[in-house]
Amino acid sequence: MTRKTTGFLCPSIILTNTWNPKNRLSELRLQMPQRYIAKELRRYERIRPTTHAITNLSLWRAQNERALPETFEELGEAHFRNQTNEQRMEIIDISAGGMKLRLKDIHTEIETQAYEGRRLFFEGIFTHNSRRPPLNLLLTCRCLQATYNSFLHSLTLRIEFTHLNHMAQNTQILHWGRLKAGAPPIADWIKKYQDSSQHIAEQNNMSTV
Repeated sequence: MTRKTTGFLCPSIILTNTWNPKNRLSELRLQMPQRYIAKELRRYERIRPTTHAITNLSLWRAQNERALPETFEELGEAHFRNQTNEQRMEIIDISAGGMKLRLKDIHTEIETQAYEGRRLFFEGIFTHNSRRPPLNLLLTCRCLQATYNSFLHSLTLRIEFTHLNHMAQNTQILHWGRLKAGAPPIADWIKKYQDSSQHIAEQNNMSTV
């Protein structure tokens, strides 16, 4: 049985935010909160990646809900794919367990029925701010919730990762492994992404001291 971890949400105000060059940390001084709400914490670290961090996004709706495809050919044509001059998808946030994905140019709320509760397949290239090669991942997902925004003409999908393809990119064969505790490659990528972002922030702060 997984033990739940509880956190606390409270309204407050940041009074000061200063950089300490001795310990190389930012020091925040907050107003004392007057009330709080206990809430279960997420199981995985969640980030908001830049548009250049995860590229070449593709999304498929499953043609068969009972069986996973064994080849790329069975996936068929992607229902959404980001092109160089047309970005139809945007990752709002992502963790090892799933992500929130926005689909653009959706002009009817009926589209929610095509995604909510459905099995999906997602592919993307996870880049690094280092000399490490990019990571190409193909995952099976489950859309937990689909929310339509009539003002933005967009559909926001709350997605859970369920399987990861373990076969090499240059083969047409797919070999799925069930994810029991999130996707380890994404968890590793997020850690390196945060380390790289922190390093850049530290360099920028040091240059202004």
